[in-house]
Amino acid sequence: MHYGILAGSVSMMGGLGTAAAFGPYFEQTYGIVGGTAVAITAATFGMVASLIIGAPLGSFLIRKYKVKTPIENVSNEDVKIPEEFDTDVIDSDHQPTMTAQLMKATSIVTLSMAAGVAVSSFLDHFITLPAYIGSMMVAAIVRNVGDFSGKYRVDGKA
Repeated sequence: MHYGILAGSVSMMGGLGTAAAFGPYFEQTYGIVGGTAVAITAATFGMVASLIIGAPLGSFLIRKYKVKTPIENVSNEDVKIPEEFDTDVIDSDHQPTMTAQLMKATSIVTLSMAAGVAVSSFLDHFITLPAYIGSMMVAAIVRNVGDFSGKYRVDGKA
């Protein structure tokens, strides 16, 4: 039963990270021999199988039903650039750098990870989760607060 959970919902829904996080937990808590190997193998198999089956099947269905892909479907008139984006022409001799945006993004990621460690430590008292979940929660909150409040912007490219 435990191998089925590791090879099923843990690895197929959570992926490699969740499989690597929960494998040792199952080994220690339930005495499952090779739990980590089973979970990681199942997650890897799931990714490879989905790529081998999904890509050709998707291409076949697109061709069969003559589905227009986004690149084929867009004309210059259809492109609407939001007002907040800078569309000025930049002199080709002057290459702008993204140093400020990279530093800001790196700082936000680092602070989110640090706060996420505290969140994960707190949540460990109540529920078993992979260690990275706290950081993901904090990062999602930081990004959503910035997007919805407009007080700061997290640059996706950086």
